[in-house]
Amino acid sequence: MGKGKKVALLVGVGCYGEGLKPLQCPANGVRELAAILRTPDVGGFDEVVALEDPDVGTFRARMGEVFSSLRKDDLALFYFTGHGIKDMTGEVYLTSSQSRLLSNGDINRGTAVEGTFIKGELQRCSAQQKVVILDCCLGAAFAKGFLTMDDGQVDLQANLGGEGWVVLTAATARNYALEQEGEPLSVYTRYLVEGLKTGAAAPDGQTHITVGQLHAYVQGKVKIAAPTMEPAIFNALAGREIPLAKAAVGNPELRLRKAAERYIDIDRAEITPVGLRYLRKLATELGIAPERMQVIANEILRPHRERRDNLREYEAAYREAVDHYQGLPARAQQELKDLQRLLNLRDGDVTPIQARVPLPAPKPPTPKNPQPPASRPEPKPPQPSPYTPRVNRKQFLTWAGFGGGGLALAVSVRPLSRLLSPAPSPSPAPTPEPTPSPEPTPAPTATAAPTPATLSTSEFEVVTVNETGDIAERQTTQAEYFAEDLGNGVTLEMVAIPGGEFTMGAPETEADSRDDERPQRQVTIAPFFMGQYVVTQAQYQAVMGQNPSNFTENGADRPVEQVSWEDAVAFCEALSEQTGRIYRLPSEAEWEYACRAGTESPFYFGPTITTELANYRGQDWELEGVTYPGNYGQGPKGTFREETTAVGSFPPNGFGLYDMHGNVWEWCEDDWHSSYQGAPSNDSAWVEADRSETSRLLRGGSWLNNPRICRSANRDGVARDGQYGDVGFRVVCASSWAVS
Repeated sequence: MGKGKKVALLVGVGCYGEGLKPLQCPANGVRELAAILRTPDVGGFDEVVALEDPDVGTFRARMGEVFSSLRKDDLALFYFTGHGIKDMTGEVYLTSSQSRLLSNGDINRGTAVEGTFIKGELQRCSAQQKVVILDCCLGAAFAKGFLTMDDGQVDLQANLGGEGWVVLTAATARNYALEQEGEPLSVYTRYLVEGLKTGAAAPDGQTHITVGQLHAYVQGKVKIAAPTMEPAIFNALAGREIPLAKAAVGNPELRLRKAAERYIDIDRAEITPVGLRYLRKLATELGIAPERMQVIANEILRPHRERRDNLREYEAAYREAVDHYQGLPARAQQELKDLQRLLNLRDGDVTPIQARVPLPAPKPPTPKNPQPPASRPEPKPPQPSPYTPRVNRKQFLTWAGFGGGGLALAVSVRPLSRLLSPAPSPSPAPTPEPTPSPEPTPAPTATAAPTPATLSTSEFEVVTVNETGDIAERQTTQAEYFAEDLGNGVTLEMVAIPGGEFTMGAPETEADSRDDERPQRQVTIAPFFMGQYVVTQAQYQAVMGQNPSNFTENGADRPVEQVSWEDAVAFCEALSEQTGRIYRLPSEAEWEYACRAGTESPFYFGPTITTELANYRGQDWELEGVTYPGNYGQGPKGTFREETTAVGSFPPNGFGLYDMHGNVWEWCEDDWHSSYQGAPSNDSAWVEADRSETSRLLRGGSWLNNPRICRSANRDGVARDGQYGDVGFRVVCASSWAVS
């Protein structure tokens, strides 16, 4: 364990002043961890200082006293559990028992300990081995601020500030640490304690538990019990090998525990029948009483049972919501999202539940006005709708990202002449692609003779923003399109999308990206036509003779919503029959290629987004003490309109497509897959042979979502028959069918 001494400062804060939710677990966590670290044959720490609900003065004073006397060969451990707070300027704080919020919702800075103070005290500590463990509400979002004071994309490895620094956090920036009612410890600290106390965090035969091994153990357990939390480790290269505790080699209970891990029936959250017989026999040989064996088995099964119970809770609520509302209106969807987050379930966890719970057949809508909805008076070339800033720039900048120096990054759009040039013949893929399903969704059949479509050209302005959301570049470009006449003055504008090749998915360095957006891969796209806008209520009415939408006031040019994937497919079939051209939903690859329009940034505008450029939830969303930001990166917050907006209200991308970010989610043809492993390398839809129970793909985010959900690479999947107040679609048409 090294020649130096080992010193730990453990701080748990659960009692607060006005405006902050009290927590039950921090004091228990400090006591449990202190006991383990003080035990000679486990932690073996020379000094452990445990502070429960300290005031701000005590917190500061003890921070300096504990670490100031350490020397080069010593190890310093700092553990904090409680609320982490970020103020309006981006400064981060650890709370004390005196911490409270001001009337404007900001933290009273005099009642908390700023992150710069914590960092400074640890930097002044001479110990070269420093371990920081943060079990706090903001998780890695706080860790990044604590380490770098920067919400942007930063090199954490190069900015931690000291040799041998390593930081463990309970959750990633987009999630939060969970405190369960009635539980003495938080989920994260529970498995910290278990991994150290039992020695289970150490690989077989090893006598010590390192920081990296402890992180891996806790991460594996939390992934089962609360999968959205995603514990993180920062600066692992420098500190992963720091030894924290001893592991008793040959401990009978540890041997039984590791054996039991091999015999878990994950779906049933129980030990398999054969495994149970094996463990009973092994326990007898090891001299472990049956009662003690059952205790060990229950501890191992606990995260699996919690996950099972959370899924059952969600399914019961989902069925109740469908029965109560006779469907899933926007309110019910939001209520279920709230519960899903509270239960720490991923979208992929609840998708099978949504798929197997049938929704009632939609009732024909009762029109508010007997007249058909208004429509555009005559076909006209697509033009960018003028937009007026709805709030002052100073209002948007009340909470810009901290750090980065306001670097202006303009992501240029390639000239359309290059994008419209013939694409080279795609070379064969280096690896075999998935075998297409023998019976995918039947392609729409065109029965009418197509009217020759005439291509027109329109000019429009494309804007690019810098990291703080200010427009850094304006570029005028062109696109070709044709207008499909749907009758009664209603048209459907279809924009020519050039073929090409692009990198699909998000890199790991993209803020708030997820594993289901990876691995990135090169995808070849053939030319096609895509709807300049999502399908509007007027267009849906013209083709289907009804309007199922919720937001019908002045709704002719608003997106149609509350349409299922099946409704969208039926629209494509009816439109194909009416026009003689083959219309369909885009594949997921076509959608992302069209959205990016030659860019590689999180949004087609650049590194961030503003509510001057799209319709999304531009304000912070508070839920159970957790803040979901209304801004992305260093961009500004804005407005939350709480409804759809007319299509074309915001600037288009480089292909001339509008509303690819926000407004309404858009259905794609593909089935949901939890990653891109095995995905096609061309523009075909990725579908399964049996599509009866699979969920379908959604892209683009909506008016209801925070900006991170509206990124070009973000994806989601829901039941194909689901009808939601923030889900619509747009159509595509193959080039060979579009123009005579």
